[in-house]
Amino acid sequence: MTDQGPLIIVSGPSGVGKTTVVEELLKRGSVPLRRAITATTRAPRATETEETSYHFWSREAFQKAIDADQLLEWEPSSGWTTTAHPAVKSTRTAPRAEV
Repeated sequence: MTDQGPLIIVSGPSGVGKTTVVEELLKRGSVPLRRAITATTRAPRATETEETSYHFWSREAFQKAIDADQLLEWEPSSGWTTTAHPAVKSTRTAPRAEV
């Protein structure tokens, strides 16, 4: 079995600064961390890129993932967001924390 670091979840309402907190932790580099890329159905913002900021999915693709039980969690809102099982599982092979 591969040694895995913990899965750290940063949670809060939209716009509270979750991404800012995670980016600062990654920038400091004092703890071995890796950012989990989540999926959303909202349109990308000007500063966001596919597979770096989020996976930008259609509502149909998102619903298929829900129906196939492929999501770790999801929340319906103006743009659904999620952490997909395969995305987390595929990056959790190293002894580092995932945020």
